[in-house]
Amino acid sequence: MAFRDADAWDPWRCLWAWWQFMNVETKTERGRRERTLIDVTSARDIKYWTEQFGVGADELRAAVKVAGEGVATVETYLKKSKAEVPD
Repeated sequence: MAFRDADAWDPWRCLWAWWQFMNVETKTERGRRERTLIDVTSARDIKYWTEQFGVGADELRAAVKVAGEGVATVETYLKKSKAEVPD
């Protein structure tokens, strides 16, 4: 059985398919992670969550250190800490 040119292994086609697969996986993971966990080592996450919660980066890092990486727990912690601080 002889190979035709169209049936030959094409490294560029394989590389393109791999890149598309990795790009889709990365986008999916980013979306999932963004909704559930806060990564304080990521500048992108720090920027996003400080804007969402209306706090500074140091305050966000402290909340994650105390409450954990979960968005819901950090949000609850920040709401409680804002309520406890007298104006």
